[in-house]
Amino acid sequence: KVGWLDGFTRNVSAGGVLVAGADALGRGDRLRLRFELDSEEDLIDLLARVVRADDAWGLRGLRLERLTDRERERIVKFVFARQRRALAELRSRSA
Repeated sequence: KVGWLDGFTRNVSAGGVLVAGADALGRGDRLRLRFELDSEEDLIDLLARVVRADDAWGLRGLRLERLTDRERERIVKFVFARQRRALAELRSRSA
C-alpha cells in the first residue's frame, strides 16, 4: 500500500502510538509515521507496525520500530511535559 493517511493521534508513549482515522491499515501493516511533538518545526519521523486494529472504534495501535535512543528520549520528554502541563491545568481549575 502506498500513499498518505491522515489520522489523529489519541495516545503516545515511548513504545507506541494509538491513532484514529487510519481504517485502511490492518494488523501487521508497516508504515512510516510522522508527527509533531511540540511544534511544526519539531517533527519526528519513524517506522511503525500495526499491532492492534479495533474496527468498532476505528483505532489502530502502532508499535514503534527501530527507534534510536535519541528518538525515544524525545518522545519521553514530550510525554512527560504534556503530563506536567495537564496536571498543572487540573490543579489551577481546582484552586
